[in-house]
Amino acid sequence: MSIFLTGMPGAGKTSVSEYLANKYGLTSIDTDDLIPDIAGKSIPQIFSSEGEGAFRRYEQEAIRRALQEAPDLIALGGGALSTSAAAALVSGHETVYLKASPTVSAARVGKSDSRPLLGEDPLPALTKLYAQREQTYRSVCTIAIETDGRTVAEVAEDLMRSQHELIGVDGNAPYAVRIGRGIAKAKIDSLIASASRKVLLIAPEDMKKECIELAAVLEEMGRQVQGFITPNAEEQKSVDCLSNAWETLGLERFGREDTVIGLGGGATTDLSGFVAATWMRGIDHIAMSTSLLGMVDAAVGGKTGINTPIGKNMVGSFYTPRAVVCDLDYLKSLPKDDLIEGLGEVVKCGFIADPRILELLENEEIGPEDDRLVEIVSRSIRVKANVVSQDLHEAGLREILNYGHTFGHAIEKVENYQWRHGNAVALGMMFAAHVAHELGMISSQLVRRHQEVISYLGLPTSYDGADFPRLLEAMKADKKVRGGVIRMVLLQGLAKPVTVPIEDTSVLQRAFMKVNK
Repeated sequence: MSIFLTGMPGAGKTSVSEYLANKYGLTSIDTDDLIPDIAGKSIPQIFSSEGEGAFRRYEQEAIRRALQEAPDLIALGGGALSTSAAAALVSGHETVYLKASPTVSAARVGKSDSRPLLGEDPLPALTKLYAQREQTYRSVCTIAIETDGRTVAEVAEDLMRSQHELIGVDGNAPYAVRIGRGIAKAKIDSLIASASRKVLLIAPEDMKKECIELAAVLEEMGRQVQGFITPNAEEQKSVDCLSNAWETLGLERFGREDTVIGLGGGATTDLSGFVAATWMRGIDHIAMSTSLLGMVDAAVGGKTGINTPIGKNMVGSFYTPRAVVCDLDYLKSLPKDDLIEGLGEVVKCGFIADPRILELLENEEIGPEDDRLVEIVSRSIRVKANVVSQDLHEAGLREILNYGHTFGHAIEKVENYQWRHGNAVALGMMFAAHVAHELGMISSQLVRRHQEVISYLGLPTSYDGADFPRLLEAMKADKKVRGGVIRMVLLQGLAKPVTVPIEDTSVLQRAFMKVNK
């Protein structure tokens, strides 16, 4: 769904939308740019020959046309919401009011023939318009952002932080994550570079129907789509699948301007990302996650790769996608166990950074059509996005995303990867909570909250499989180990993660006894 930007002339509506379009690849339309084509004359000519009433009618048509295009952002003229008809068109959409005082607005717009309502001296006119429009802006907007004394970048990043359905991932190659329902087919063509004629659409066998449907949408838009169906789950992350994808790209003569799309869970976007990263040293990749685990974990962060006989994800790269799409409608067909597994990574984000996630989860069962899901997924992705924006290549800060993973990965390894990843992480968090409590870092109440939230969601809090020595050996193979010393991400309070070296492994054994039931 499009986000509208409104506010006084000079508030920065066009500048902010252009900034976000350039930085994150968002699509944007300025309704003032559409009006001359609709009217067949310039805006000043409309005012001089037909008057403001006619201009507002053209403006309403511009809003209708913009909505048909369904861009991420629509920048409105300063007086667009002054008519009830225009306000009705905007109703139901996120509407951001960029607030600027008359003095600041006047300084920004200066004298301009393109703004007929302002005249020779803009300050008196803007002061009058502000008094007339301020109440309308406030009544229609869903978010207000102050712009006085602030740069376009500061205002634009504030806007991104305010959104549940649009998240910016910063770094050397910024991109946006789009979250919502029914957005895959509506948004996909606009996310592909205009120069990209060919699309390799990678999907697992259990997403074949959805792959065909998405391919049809892209073909209607004039794209040449080559479907590439893989085995399900981790089986697709193989050298054979990778080689076959390369062969397909070669036979179909894919060039550097073309695109690879991964439609599926985390294994699919891992594979599709690596295919894109390695073909011609890198072509565009769009990750379209269809599982909860994939949305909140695999799709964001730029990790790509395949499995080999040596181990999982031993061959891969960090490769930034062009865009990430999380269409929650795909979760409707997700088996319940898959949804529960994804909640393991969601809960992790709540414990390490955003306790609001825990509040949304701990009092009422969550389902694939739940209204809370957009906020839950958004908040979880934002936690990861904030971290990877600062540390794409796991140089330090990104380690906090491994909360629950030291013990969780050990469980996966000793159980020959028969455990679901999210379930293993949930048990790993329970173990980590006991370790932190043994070290005097957290209270028994926080340990209890781990137990209550994790078990309420149907995730494991106890383990009766391999013995401690086997698990200890597996933990010693963890990637965070330094100089033979196990290092774990622990909490020193809710949303206060730190990495701690564990030289005395008896602490780990005591924690193990508390989950070994």
